[in-house]
Amino acid sequence: MASKNLVIAALLLLSAGSGTAYIVDGSRVNQPRLLSYAKEALQNQGVLQQNSDGFTYVHVPDQYIQDLLHKVARPGFGIPQFSQNNAISNAYITVMTADETKNIKELREIGQTIHFKPLGFYTVVIHDKEYFMLAVDAPSLSEIREKYGLSAKPENHAFNLTVGVRRLTSENELATPEEVASLHP
Repeated sequence: MASKNLVIAALLLLSAGSGTAYIVDGSRVNQPRLLSYAKEALQNQGVLQQNSDGFTYVHVPDQYIQDLLHKVARPGFGIPQFSQNNAISNAYITVMTADETKNIKELREIGQTIHFKPLGFYTVVIHDKEYFMLAVDAPSLSEIREKYGLSAKPENHAFNLTVGVRRLTSENELATPEEVASLHP
């Protein structure tokens, strides 16, 4: 079944044209109305924060992902619950992992407001869960990472925000009819 998902993901990427730079090891999800909503109706900003382990992230109000999740045209996704990163919120953009900050004495940028631009949606499957993600462009985050000797992007992929998560079942692990139809113009 995993190889079938990879084939579908590859076909979706090929059919999407060259504008796929924001894909992060996943399948592009074409929801132009949702993307327009994110760009135009939501406040695309958050505050740079760090937890006691050194994990550094942009705290985005939970309402941001709740607003997006209510408009997602795919059933079964719920609000992500993240406790492993000791994040204050379930809505955040990872900036630096705890391992990356081990040798950084002080991040002077903590508390700054960070603006970002929504790029597009994609899904990532990890074990038995599918994550609905929003890739974002945030040049100021790249600048901060580079200032501290890190690559411009975390793990060399786009910054992102988890919008929703759902458990995969035999009923929902296949491509949606819209995704299949988009393969045949």
